[in-house]
Amino acid sequence: MIDKKLDFLCIGAQKSGTTSLHDILVQHPEIALPKNKETHFFSHEDIYTEDIEDYYKMFTSNLSSDKVIGEIDPEYLPSKLAYKRLYKNFGPNIKFIVILRNPFDRAYSQYLMSKRRGFEPLGFKESIEAEKGRINDQFSDLYHSYSTRSLYTPQIKKYLELFDLSNFLFIRFEDDFLDNKSETIDRITTFLGLPPFNYNLNIESNRASVPKSKLVRDFVDKPGIIRKYGKHLVPFSGLRRSIINKIDHLNRKKISYAVNESLKKELIENLFLEDIKELESLTKLNLSRWYKTM
Repeated sequence: MIDKKLDFLCIGAQKSGTTSLHDILVQHPEIALPKNKETHFFSHEDIYTEDIEDYYKMFTSNLSSDKVIGEIDPEYLPSKLAYKRLYKNFGPNIKFIVILRNPFDRAYSQYLMSKRRGFEPLGFKESIEAEKGRINDQFSDLYHSYSTRSLYTPQIKKYLELFDLSNFLFIRFEDDFLDNKSETIDRITTFLGLPPFNYNLNIESNRASVPKSKLVRDFVDKPGIIRKYGKHLVPFSGLRRSIINKIDHLNRKKISYAVNESLKKELIENLFLEDIKELESLTKLNLSRWYKTM
């Protein structure tokens, strides 16, 4: 039995390399991570329980108190409840990794994901304009919160109500994670108090894609009679989720896309710039790459 131990969390941001980070860190023999990358245990009402043993059941079989126990789940950054539940269950000493991506690029990547899953009928600009009126339930909060999730400062400030700033390692997606990956992973390893490790860094996870088959996509992403029967055929939720995730990945076709540079400039200047400046002050990061080329 693990006695209420959680050493670190990568809490986001969504669409900022967290899947690649998971696929790198899972290689370290002294790190214990859940069987599936994201449990959503502390963010989703239908998953959270008061019994932390239910959380530990989501981990791989090598879970033990001498491991560095962590999770990588970008749903925890925007969540209105996760930070309180984490503090209540584990206290103030959790270490947090936050990867920050250009807010326009992050928002557009989330939009493409929602589009791929069949959840977004609008164009990108129209979806941004409609956002405030749409986010009124958990589904829209998950799939239509493009600009909201790209305004990082208020999300981080929630955590700073309960956790000290020294608990946080902030990583720039472009400058650190993409351009200086080896040094950044070494910095993360040191931050977690772990010995160096020879990771395989040639990993590119969760790239933009479209579905090969819309029928398969709808089976994976939308409720239906097949998925209802699936609960009886595969009663274990963890295994069922692994099978669905495997089907989803096999159904993806990678794409490249062109960004509308004029729209990017408009949204950076009118929607994101004030938050970026406040974020620079809070994190002491140089984020000028996000706005100086505009």
